[in-house]
Amino acid sequence: MDLHYSWDRWGNGPSNGYVLVTENLYDKDFVEEWCYGFAAFKRRLRGKEDGILRTPLWAEAICGVPAATIERLAREFAAAAPAAAALSWTGVAQVPNAVHATQAIQALNALVGSFDAPGGPSLISKRKLSSPWGDDQLKPPDNREKFKLNNSKLWKGWIPAYFEKDAQAGRLKAMLCYFGNPVMSATSEPSMRRAVEHLEFSCAIDCFMSNTTELCDVILPDCTYLEQSRVISDWMYESFLSLGRKAIQPMYDARSVIAIFTELAERLGYGEYFPWKTEEEYMGNQLQGQEISLEELAEKGYFVTDAQQFYKYREWGSFNPPTGFGSSGNSVTGKYNFINPAAEKAGLNALPDYISPYADWPELQPDRNYPLIIGYFRVMEHEHCSTFWNPALMKKCGSNPVWVNYQDAKQHNIADGDKVLITSPWGEVKAMAKVTWGIRQGVLATAGGFGGKYGLEGDPKYPQIKGFNTNVLLPPNLACTWSGTPPLKYIKTRIEKV
Repeated sequence: MDLHYSWDRWGNGPSNGYVLVTENLYDKDFVEEWCYGFAAFKRRLRGKEDGILRTPLWAEAICGVPAATIERLAREFAAAAPAAAALSWTGVAQVPNAVHATQAIQALNALVGSFDAPGGPSLISKRKLSSPWGDDQLKPPDNREKFKLNNSKLWKGWIPAYFEKDAQAGRLKAMLCYFGNPVMSATSEPSMRRAVEHLEFSCAIDCFMSNTTELCDVILPDCTYLEQSRVISDWMYESFLSLGRKAIQPMYDARSVIAIFTELAERLGYGEYFPWKTEEEYMGNQLQGQEISLEELAEKGYFVTDAQQFYKYREWGSFNPPTGFGSSGNSVTGKYNFINPAAEKAGLNALPDYISPYADWPELQPDRNYPLIIGYFRVMEHEHCSTFWNPALMKKCGSNPVWVNYQDAKQHNIADGDKVLITSPWGEVKAMAKVTWGIRQGVLATAGGFGGKYGLEGDPKYPQIKGFNTNVLLPPNLACTWSGTPPLKYIKTRIEKV
């Protein structure tokens, strides 16, 4: 088996697009009115730039999925439109070729016009909360230094995967971590641990002890959701405001995050810029300009700001929501972009494409010593590593066996339930094997979020509750040159019976 076939999404996006375009199965009206760069995308599919047609047969040689299957899926996708959705999230974003693979997948939604259609991927339209400072209050001065710590081809800012080398170089000297566990979740766990230990000062604001908070110089105890109130603007089908109300007073010297930052500002000499006296005043300011007051929201619990609506972009005149709505980002053109505008501006490969996963990361290529790729997936009981202090959830799902294909297990003399050692060039972990046909050959996987030293995982009364963190196997200081994302779901390994 050619090892780079391990993840079968590569190539499928362009080749499905090839079928949709060459067989005229795409939504011409949507593409013409609401998309940017289709002509260039069509030229790429037809190989006009480099002579390589992105056909299903071309994709089969890359991903191992038969060309006939790719053709069938493309036609079924078009027949189901607009109630069709090609989804991409961290499973694609945290591997090599993430940017172009994500573009290729999302291009399918554009081709069939399924964006914001019934059954298709929706455009978010949640209301933006107002500033807690209000309109007539003194705001803190913007005294941030105007520079970006790290660069990728498409993005400038801080890249967490570079934390260790930035700390060692003196570019990062302190950390304030609020309700997070970056040592376990951001990149290589050993690398993150060394980075935090190298800092001159570190502080965590959290409800629980974790693999991150244990390393910090100071821990400020945050309130649980039952001990503080919070106004939330969110969106599911309808856009709504809700109020989570304090059920009990804070216990064990814990304080709400509003109180913590307000007192920190006071002690640092910036108290005048944090003028609210209570949580209620803070939240009341956040609701300025909304159609409901804090008092009314407290009485009703939630308030629908916008009813569910399909094809919102037609009313907006753009894929970008209007002023007053929040979103995770805006389209430069106001349309769906077959051409990535940021890459186009930088003179880079801006169209969906297959790029060798080892073009930027040759060190990740599987070899004779490390022939298997490991990643992690989510389970219904847990959300990243934030739910592992919940005893009920841990008792339902308290370990994460590593999934091994039957053929790989046979080759390595591994039976279901065996203890195994998983090794990469950068680390090793022990686990229990789950031998299954539910994962393809050449690939290992397990549930993410495990490997904590606290909660039930660290309690000797529950020896059956214990797991491992795949991030221990990651290389340090390695991030995608395009997006800055670490390869959390693409680590070359070997497995052996203990």
